[in-house]
Amino acid sequence: MREAIGSQFILRLMIIFIFFFSAFLAITISYSQAFRLKNQIINDLEQYEGYNDESIEHMLEAADDYGYNREKNCVNGAITPTVKTGANEGERVVGVCIKGLKTGHNNESLYYQVETYVNFDLPLIGTLLAVPVKGETKIITNPVDIEWG
Repeated sequence: MREAIGSQFILRLMIIFIFFFSAFLAITISYSQAFRLKNQIINDLEQYEGYNDESIEHMLEAADDYGYNREKNCVNGAITPTVKTGANEGERVVGVCIKGLKTGHNNESLYYQVETYVNFDLPLIGTLLAVPVKGETKIITNPVDIEWG
């Protein structure tokens, strides 16, 4: 009888350990996706000198490659890259917020703040928490921009 209680305790302990290890692994993978996408978007904005059709296309390709698909409404003048998916399908939105901030003597330069998100989702409850992962580009002089001019 004594050994049966001991094995039950060890079994419960193993189940708890597996649960926490799986949760840690899921959070790590989600953070990695968000961090890599943020860095890729910053690189695209710098490479194509602003928020334009070419940089948007590369941002959306990167989001598909990394498997990043979050739903997030941007606030405070930030926008999210969108693309038309078809005549009847509407738009595809990636949960990334990009904000262009003017700088320089005559506001001729821009730098961008990029935010991606790490979501903590539970199957029956939904999203518990969305933690932002933020970054900024270098200052881009004379940007070729469709949104911030």
